[in-house]
Amino acid sequence: MRHVKLHGLRHTSATYLLEHGATVKSIQERLGHSTEKVTEDTYLRVTKKMENKVVQEFDQFKDIFEGK
Repeated sequence: MRHVKLHGLRHTSATYLLEHGATVKSIQERLGHSTEKVTEDTYLRVTKKMENKVVQEFDQFKDIFEGK
């Protein structure tokens, strides 16, 4: 089993919250950061799930635009 540092859970939980619809502002407040930039630059990561969701939403938009 891989050793996980407690502080690493902050990064994981921040990304999990973002992935499930929380705003950067709400994550920033939860983590106690002074600015959203600190939260974005240090704690948040784009996951494959988020990338796939964006692609799927774009495809749906494209289909509507093209009348499909």
